[in-house]
Amino acid sequence: MLNEEMGMSSSTLLRWCKEHFNQTPKQIITDYRINQAKILLKAGHKPSVVANKCGFKNLPSFTRTFKAITQQLPSTYRKKDVFD
Repeated sequence: MLNEEMGMSSSTLLRWCKEHFNQTPKQIITDYRINQAKILLKAGHKPSVVANKCGFKNLPSFTRTFKAITQQLPSTYRKKDVFD
């Protein structure tokens, strides 16, 4: 677990993340994964490949999370012009 890697309890890690980033550890990790997914999608990778590379357990889970954060489907984001 992340808290063990950092040498603190889970509640201490939660407080620390909220204090420094105003997010939970899970939110921080999810944001990182979605940002990586955006890079891969813009590079032309298919959403199913991106979901796997970014650690999502399946495509529907990735699609749901991606849309909740970006308000777009991964396939729409992939096709969207870089300058939009």
